[in-house]
Amino acid sequence: MHYKQKITLNTPEESKGVEIMPNKPLDEEPTKKRKKKKKSAFRYYFFNIVLGIILVIMLAYILSVSVFITTKVTVSGSTIYDENYIKSKAIHKGEYKKNSIYQVVMGIIDEPRDIPFIESIKVGLKSPSHVNIYVKEKEMLGVIQADDGKYVYFDDDGIVKEIAKKKLDKVIPVSGLVATKPKIGKSLSIDKDALKTLLNVVKALHKYKIDVDEVKFHGKSRISCQCGKIEVDFGNFKYLDEKMMRFDIILKKIKGRTGKLHLENWTPETTDVVFEIKE
Repeated sequence: MHYKQKITLNTPEESKGVEIMPNKPLDEEPTKKRKKKKKSAFRYYFFNIVLGIILVIMLAYILSVSVFITTKVTVSGSTIYDENYIKSKAIHKGEYKKNSIYQVVMGIIDEPRDIPFIESIKVGLKSPSHVNIYVKEKEMLGVIQADDGKYVYFDDDGIVKEIAKKKLDKVIPVSGLVATKPKIGKSLSIDKDALKTLLNVVKALHKYKIDVDEVKFHGKSRISCQCGKIEVDFGNFKYLDEKMMRFDIILKKIKGRTGKLHLENWTPETTDVVFEIKE
């Protein structure tokens, strides 16, 4: 016979100190078992996660030292600097310089900055052994000189993008205007009317894909362009888009000649255009 609880009886004099201890709940032992199961499951998953991380790290290391070995480096998007200069700025030296993964990671951590005319330089992979350097140049519409003789490059909103001693050939030069104490990220410090005319002229040249050697300002609003041996007088800003459209058509007929094309008096009512030939 089995008893569920045990009672100890004392003499009458000691009966006041009698304590009856009930059995512990029947479900206490299963609770302990459940806790043990949870603890075991945690250990199981924790062990497998750690093991998985270790295996991934080992695999990544094996691949990096055996597959991701740089054998080719190319540069794309750079029209201002040659490939060797960009490589010297973007490719990191050191013990792992031949590792393509190392170059990509270091390109993110330590991206080349403060290079004139360059917005950003990104390093990526075309294949495990082929590293490509992606260059994004600053968008520059034209350039004028500053009061200290440096060149001030601006975008289509008239915002200064770069100030440098170097003059680039691919950007339209503007003469007759001088920027006073220009600052990168700020609007060109010239007369507001002149700035408005300047931006409209340069935008129109880009719109019609007209290559000019120089844009000249005569005062604040009168402008002309030099295109080879041909000077084009646009007069003021009025009807500028229409004048540019006609200039684009006429230029194909007079290209290679020397002279002055008069568009300053063109209006929708006065459509005659005179080309003054110079021998």
